Amino acid sequence: MFNGNVFVSKRGSKLFEDEQPRMMWNGDQITYRIGTGETPDFRERERSANQRVIEDCLPVAVTTWTMDGIEYTQETFATLLDAPLDPVRNRGTNQAYCS
Repeated sequence: MFNGNVFVSKRGSKLFEDEQPRMMWNGDQITYRIGTGETPDFRERERSANQRVIEDCLPVAVTTWTMDGIEYTQETFATLLDAPLDPVRNRGTNQAYCS
């Protein structure tokens, strides 16, 4: 998400049939909220964090924000379950691989 929180959607994940049983939460989506500071701030407002993708290519996103004088940097990425980390063999679309 724009603020560094992370979610997974069962319907939006393009799951293979055998992967569905491993997503054991109720409903379609699960969200992990990452709060920082003495009183946790989840940055659920515009301009609360900056985000970019590495080399303008998904699936690696970098989110940065400052809270109580501390600068946070979070790197988030996506990969397939039970697959080798080979972006050329594992790509899920016909789009060209970003190098």
